[in-house]
Parts: sequence; structure tokens; C-alpha cells
Amino acid sequence: MICPNCQNEVSNDMNYCPYCGHPLYKSQEQNDGYYEPLFFDEETVEKETKTSSFKDIPVNKKVNKLLILVSVIVLAVLTVVSYEYVYHGPTLNYTSSHDTSSDTLPQQPMTISGKTGFSSLVGNINQNGEAYFDGETLYMCNDQGYLVSMDQNLNNRQTLVTEKCQNIMIHNDKIYYTNQQNYLCEVSLDGKNQNQFITKAIYYPYIDNDRIYYQLDEDNESIYVYDINTQKQTKLNDRHSYCINVVDDYIYYTSDDGIYRMNRNGENDEKLLSGSFYNLIYLDGKLYYLSSDGICLLDINSKKTEVLKANAVNFLNMNEQYLFYQSMDGSVVRYDLSTQQEKTIYNGLVDTGYIVGDKLIVKTYVSAYQQESYYVIMDFDGAQQQRLFFDGQGDYI
Repeated sequence: MICPNCQNEVSNDMNYCPYCGHPLYKSQEQNDGYYEPLFFDEETVEKETKTSSFKDIPVNKKVNKLLILVSVIVLAVLTVVSYEYVYHGPTLNYTSSHDTSSDTLPQQPMTISGKTGFSSLVGNINQNGEAYFDGETLYMCNDQGYLVSMDQNLNNRQTLVTEKCQNIMIHNDKIYYTNQQNYLCEVSLDGKNQNQFITKAIYYPYIDNDRIYYQLDEDNESIYVYDINTQKQTKLNDRHSYCINVVDDYIYYTSDDGIYRMNRNGENDEKLLSGSFYNLIYLDGKLYYLSSDGICLLDINSKKTEVLKANAVNFLNMNEQYLFYQSMDGSVVRYDLSTQQEKTIYNGLVDTGYIVGDKLIVKTYVSAYQQESYYVIMDFDGAQQQRLFFDGQGDYI
């Protein structure tokens, strides 16, 4: 036996080399941390190498031309079908798992009819005013907040202002809106001649008889009026003011401690009801609002109050026939003011609801984190629903 380390001849029964101490052959049956060295017989290895060979697997080298031709034709047909489906087939919509309308977006072409009444317009402004319908054209913010327009069939979309906008109003062939700084701006109907004319943060703007009523944020959130013709601003009160309703000779509004009413010139400011209230809307001698009790109404003449819906968590909007609210489970419910009948028309993470003519637009969030949202327009019964923009680009469906 030859020591693999020093190449000296040693006895076969030795475990260690007597010359260098290197460990020698150990049996694999012993398991004391040593390994069994491999000793190769060069002649045997050379002989086995010469006699061993790999055998090729037989392959049919004949090409099936018919099979290849059929495969190419099938691939071409699938390519064309896929292209047509993606670009001309049903629109793909990314909706919340809670959104039961996702399987109906879009359906047949939708048309906005009728006019937006005073109560609906006030409800829109109370919720940032991101949509306005003048009877022919829908003006609204897209998914990026930019101001766009489209006809009543939701066609002929145009981008008018490429900055974030809110509180959209149309008056004397001009579009009024607030920009990202909440400054009041104006622009022509084609998006030209943009101008800022109240360069202070304002909220709840409402135009009536060439006068703009609004809350001035930096001055104790008081109500001001701006005369479009004279460009004069006048302060009307000195109180935190929200949800402005300009009706006949009065201005109704909410404050930290209740509902108030004053004359248009700011005189005779009086409290009508004490409490904390939200989304105040005037309709036919009554004030509708949201409180801790739910959606309520105050009869202005009798001063009596009534709870309409105790299970409402969000008062979205209303018109002369319906009131729309969000229930405890998050669904959007239509409440008939005449019959008191209710119908669930939409499920989703809804934040706001805008009434435009005979349609309701809801702003829905993709998740509870309220970072990504989209708009869905629908009939008042919820039977026909369609997403207005998709894919986060503001593109129109």
C-alpha cells in the first residue's frame, strides 16, 4: 500500500502512515469522521472508457410540412382575434372587490338628460364640485383631477385645463373653478383665456346674479360675496361658515355649533338649530342635513326636525324626488322622498356623489387607503352603470 501523502510504502493493516502521519484506508462501515479514499486502476479505467459509448436516440428527421402550415395559420388567427378583443372588445375595468357593478361596466351607450336642480348643485358643491352639467355638456374632473368636457352622450371628450380642479360652475359662457391652491379661476368654454381672479383659498363658491358667494379660508372661514361686474369683494359675516345655500333673500349655512340664516347683505344673522351638521341642502322650505342621528330635515317655518334615515353614514346628494345616502354596510341607497321606498343601487368604497341631470356620478376608491379612485356614472335606479375613465390615464371609455 502506498501512502497518498508521502508516497512511502506502508502495511495494509495500518490506519496512519508511520512516516508522515497521514490517515490511510478506512472502511465505510466505520463512522468516525474519516472518508474512504478512492483508488483507481488506470488500466481498468482506460479499458472501460474505450469500450463504453453513448447511443444516439433515433429521431425521425422528416419534416411534417402540413403540420407546420396548420400551426402557423392557427397562430395568425389567434393573434388577430386577441388584437380585436383587446382593442375593440369589452373594456377592462379595475374595480374594488366590493364593487358589484364591475360586471356591468359599460353597457349600452348612456345619455344624460334633464337639468341639474338647485339642491343637486348645492350638494355637488358641498362635495368639492367635481362635476357640472349645463343641459348639453358635462364638465368634470378626470382621474387626474384635470378639467374635461364631453357631450351628453359622453362623447367628444376634450381636456380643457391640465391642473387639478374643483368646484366647477358655468356662468355667462365661462367656466369657473378652483385650482389646486383653491384660488378662483375662470376659463372660456374651449379651455382658452385662463385667468385667476381671487388669489386666496376659497371654498363652497356659488354663483347667482353675477355674484359669487364663497367662504374665505384665511379670514376666519367667513362668507364673502364677489361682484363679477365691479370686481368688488364684501365680507358678510364673521363666523366659521360651511355648506352655503343662497336661496331667495337668504343665505343658509352651517357653523361649528349649528345651522344659521342671514340676509344676502349679511344682516339679521340668526341660529336656526343647534348642533353639529354636515352637507346642508335646501329644498322646498326644508333644510336637509347629516348629523349623528342620521339624515334629518328641518322645516324652516315650523322649526320642527325629523330623522329620515337613522342608519345613514354619508349623505351623498339629493334632488326633488330622491335622496342618495351610504348605509352602514357601505352601499349606496336611493331613498324616495314621496313613497319612502328604498333601493340599493351601488356597492363600493364611495366617497362622494354628484348629480348631473338624470344621472348620479359616484367617486369610488380602489381600496380603503383612499389613494386611487375612479368615477362611475349610473341611472338613478342603478340598472345602467358605466365607468367614465380607466387605466389611471383619464382616458374616456
